[in-house]
Amino acid sequence: MDDRLTRIEDHLRAIREALASPTPARRYLSVDETARYCGVSSKTIRRMLASGRLNALRPYARKVVIDIEELDAVVRGSAPRRRR
Repeated sequence: MDDRLTRIEDHLRAIREALASPTPARRYLSVDETARYCGVSSKTIRRMLASGRLNALRPYARKVVIDIEELDAVVRGSAPRRRR
């Protein structure tokens, strides 16, 4: 009985640690999620993809995903710079 309780306590401890650790952020967004993230329409995102301004991955047919890190770099690069 003590062995069983010890295993249960170990299992509960592992669950508590897993819940306490931060969850990794999603790295890829769909076209619609990307549009919401940027505050633009999905048509604008598709235009950016078609022009080559933004790259996408196609993991399988009819699925397009955009790397959020690349998206952030594109958005930072296109932001107007403040004049001094």
